[in-house]
Amino acid sequence: MIHSKSKSVGIVTTARVTHATPGAAYAKIPHREWETDADMVAPWYGRGGRNCDSSLKDIARQLVEDNHRIHVVMGGGRRCFLNNKTMDPVHNLPGKRADGRNLIKTWEARQEAKGARYQYVWNREQLQEVDDNVEYLLGLFDYSHMAFDADRYERGKWSQPSLSDMTEKAIRILRKNEKGYFLFVEGAAIDLAHHQNLAHKSLLEGIAMDRAVKTATDLTSEVDTLTMVTADHSHVFNIAGYPVRGHSILGKMDNSNEDYWYMPTDGKMFTTIHYANGPGPNRSLDLADIDTRKLNRGKHIWDTPRDGLPMTTVVYGNGPGPGRELDLTTVDTTALDFQFPAAVPIAYETHGGEDVSIYAQGPMSHLVSGNWEQHFIAHLMAYAACVGPDKSHCTEDGRESSDFCNGAIQGARAGKRELGFALMVVIAFVRYLL
Repeated sequence: MIHSKSKSVGIVTTARVTHATPGAAYAKIPHREWETDADMVAPWYGRGGRNCDSSLKDIARQLVEDNHRIHVVMGGGRRCFLNNKTMDPVHNLPGKRADGRNLIKTWEARQEAKGARYQYVWNREQLQEVDDNVEYLLGLFDYSHMAFDADRYERGKWSQPSLSDMTEKAIRILRKNEKGYFLFVEGAAIDLAHHQNLAHKSLLEGIAMDRAVKTATDLTSEVDTLTMVTADHSHVFNIAGYPVRGHSILGKMDNSNEDYWYMPTDGKMFTTIHYANGPGPNRSLDLADIDTRKLNRGKHIWDTPRDGLPMTTVVYGNGPGPGRELDLTTVDTTALDFQFPAAVPIAYETHGGEDVSIYAQGPMSHLVSGNWEQHFIAHLMAYAACVGPDKSHCTEDGRESSDFCNGAIQGARAGKRELGFALMVVIAFVRYLL
């Protein structure tokens, strides 16, 4: 819909650009794991295809062959574009593709055939040198997902761009189009750190996302740019206990609290923050003969408790229920790679079930209020950007019926831009920073 109105499009993520969330912006696929053709043959934990028709395109092929009009694509995932005979320039690992294709070269050939100004980059230094007047930019900055923000500094230099770096370059390229643009920015590493119970790194990723939002707002105007910040889920990540003022959020609780009912009954320290499940240190508890009314026996390897025991869907972070055997007395819980405790031992921490927030500023931001089902947000964005089936409010007659729209449109015209078409979505997978 955005392309049909001659607007520019950009996708920025710290995950692989073929991963589920960025991939949903451009690909149609039976399963999210089909990022390369190699993922589409033989069952993969029961999730892959079995001898898929060769005419079916994996997500990476759909990006390069069917969506080469996307002006800016930046993130990780070089392995999805390189064949298994081609080595990655940084990690010296072969690509994943089994079809012999080098989709980076295919993307370059498509742009060359159009006579477009284009550039492919794979590190921070190259990105900094990209001319803002380039029309098409492909940046693949890691073999798989990009490094955590805390780990980007390698061998005396910043080897990968930050989320802010990518956001700034994307906006500077896209905003040349007076018809407007749509930019999708995903702080994916917040989610990836949570899945490993790496709370410290996840919090730092939240700060990195906050910087990216500031970069975006500094480079745009509320007069003609609708900026939305939201999430698609929470995590089973919580604060537990009553830490004293000045206590580190990454620190430990002990028996120093004067109120005895807040003291651990086993006398052991516990962290203020923790997870309901995940790979972090955890408990030993057999629920096999307990009627919990809801036992979760995961279908997939990362959903199944490592100890083979059933788990409840609802878990408390602390309290009089069956607990853990863990002594944190001599453990540095503030370390970047400390895995915070998890009540249920599974290989990959799961998402939570709470509502998540959505915030907006700019034209049509008044529509973002109250509680909505998640699928409604896409319709809201289309309405605000005057694309899709319902755009009568964007006509001359429609504008006259709304003082708000009329004022916003006049302001946008003064800046030589169409209302609501400079649309940016910044997504972060976490509830506590939103």
